[in-house]
Amino acid sequence: MPSLRTVVGVVLLVAIGLISLAVFAYALWKWWRVAQRLELPVWRRIASFAGFVTVIVQGATFVAFWCWPQISRDNKLLGAWARWAFASFIIAVPFVLAGKGASRWWLLSSSVLLFVICFLLSTIA
Repeated sequence: MPSLRTVVGVVLLVAIGLISLAVFAYALWKWWRVAQRLELPVWRRIASFAGFVTVIVQGATFVAFWCWPQISRDNKLLGAWARWAFASFIIAVPFVLAGKGASRWWLLSSSVLLFVICFLLSTIA
């Protein structure tokens, strides 16, 4: 039987993960509604789209940790996984901030939450 500390940690980790995915979905919904009304320069639209793609990559690295448990068992795989998580966060932040509207703040918070979760997972494993 797992200890109460382990159960609480898993519940918190899953809750934060679900919150970050919900925030991403809300940011996507806000972006879709507002993007058609805003007249943005081409570079800003491209940067905003690139921000969404990099946050999707962050979400994919988070999901990969849970789908392939070998990542947490092998130090070489864990290092590669952590580099992907860190690189996607570093790339996502400027692209997300280049966007305009409320969706960028929701997308930024989703990116930060995913990065924090990935950082904690890499230090725990």
